[in-house]
Amino acid sequence: MHTETLENSLEPMLEVNGLNKSFLLPDGSLLHAVDDVSFKVQKGSFLGLVGESGCGKSTIAKLLVGLLTKDSGEIIINGEKKEKFDKDYYKKIQMIFQMPQDSFNPRQRLKDCLVTVQTNFGIEKEVAKSRVEELLAMVRLPAEYANKYPVRMSGGECQRAAISRALAIEPDILICDEVTSALDVSVQAQVVELLRKLQKEKELTVVFITHDLALAGGLCDRILVMDSGRIVERGSADTVLKAPKENYTKRLLDAVLM
Repeated sequence: MHTETLENSLEPMLEVNGLNKSFLLPDGSLLHAVDDVSFKVQKGSFLGLVGESGCGKSTIAKLLVGLLTKDSGEIIINGEKKEKFDKDYYKKIQMIFQMPQDSFNPRQRLKDCLVTVQTNFGIEKEVAKSRVEELLAMVRLPAEYANKYPVRMSGGECQRAAISRALAIEPDILICDEVTSALDVSVQAQVVELLRKLQKEKELTVVFITHDLALAGGLCDRILVMDSGRIVERGSADTVLKAPKENYTKRLLDAVLM
């Protein structure tokens, strides 16, 4: 487990400082979806970002990968402040979504999806083709799945395909936004186990976003708990699960242990 001392003593792979994002509501008021959020993630570690629906955790994910524009704040990757969401940025950070079927081109077979993402980042087409079987094996999908359309796969299979696509360009950081919430319990366990295995093998830095505090506790080194756009509690997974300080955190834990 990573302690507060360790977190502060090493240069993080991902650092977020004073991140803010607000949305204008129909009545003219502002919703502060992300309110002065700061955190660090060390290289090769799992950070859990936990909270109820609407707390702002998925907004943070979208800010990290440029799907939303931040109002203010800094995003720093491996010591370098990032302002441009270009190919160099996306070589370092990739995201896996809650509904993987929606993130694939429905007209492309899986092999074409995997080749396209590689060639988009400068890998020669023949090299990209030669890696397809390896990328499928990495997520425990049979080679014949290369000819399948992702939208015709089961939820668990499609999520495995999404993981394969995200890792095809060998990023340093993986953002996982509620990647198990649409899956049944047995498939959830398989996907979580796969992520844990890949994270260790590839020394990935992972931000794992979930509403399930117990799930985060079993997977992550550290946990941040969010409520109403702010981080209300942070610490090692053991500390947050066994000795939560905030009533909100205690309610989240009670909800999954009932």
